[in-house]
Amino acid sequence: MGYEKITIYIMVAATVVLISWDVFVAFFNQEPNEKDTISGIMKSAGRECAFLPYGWGVLMGHFWVWVVPEPWIPQPWAALSLVGIGGIVTGAHFFIKKRIGRFVYLPPILYLAIGIILGSGLWPQ
Repeated sequence: MGYEKITIYIMVAATVVLISWDVFVAFFNQEPNEKDTISGIMKSAGRECAFLPYGWGVLMGHFWVWVVPEPWIPQPWAALSLVGIGGIVTGAHFFIKKRIGRFVYLPPILYLAIGIILGSGLWPQ
């Protein structure tokens, strides 16, 4: 059995365990779901730190890339660029939240979309 099959089995097992745990906790807990389910914790954390949805977006862009002939910049700089842009996005999120006020809400899906576009352009699979 090659590494490909082992990798697939590990990916399937990890996915099943994570989903099963999330569903179990959602139905058999006494706390609101946003406090102890994986999805609730990720949603809350994504509202506080823009790097989390941005990072997931970068991975999505990396995995399911649009048709791109080659990366926008050479690969050694791609990872640094993605992390740097993530830092800028996160810093801007904190600045907006702190200076402009809580009434301005930038949804995490915005950071996810930015990550998808940049992940597919800078880090295509």
